[in-house]
Amino acid sequence: MNKTLFFYFALCISIVTAQTPVKIGSLKQANEKFKVGNYDGALEEYLLLKENNPVDDKLDYNIAVCYLNTNIDKEKALPYLEKIVKLPKYDPNAMYLLGRAYHFPIDLMMH
Repeated sequence: MNKTLFFYFALCISIVTAQTPVKIGSLKQANEKFKVGNYDGALEEYLLLKENNPVDDKLDYNIAVCYLNTNIDKEKALPYLEKIVKLPKYDPNAMYLLGRAYHFPIDLMMH
């Protein structure tokens, strides 16, 4: 009887303490996907990383590049690029990308 009770107790404890693992993005994986042009995969990783690093300007830049190179709503790149070009020092390519983002027709950006 004691073995059965112990097994039942252990089973209950394992069920109660089991949790769905929290997905945390990997910068290494994101950068590897980015380098080979897998912008959808890189974007997913960068957005997860951004949740834990809200002020990382390099993540902002990479997220914007990913949005501009996918079929995802390209308008989502705008706030990231607008934030970057307001910094005292930024990659000059960010201004080009911002201009490029502004040139996408609104109806294309909505799909």
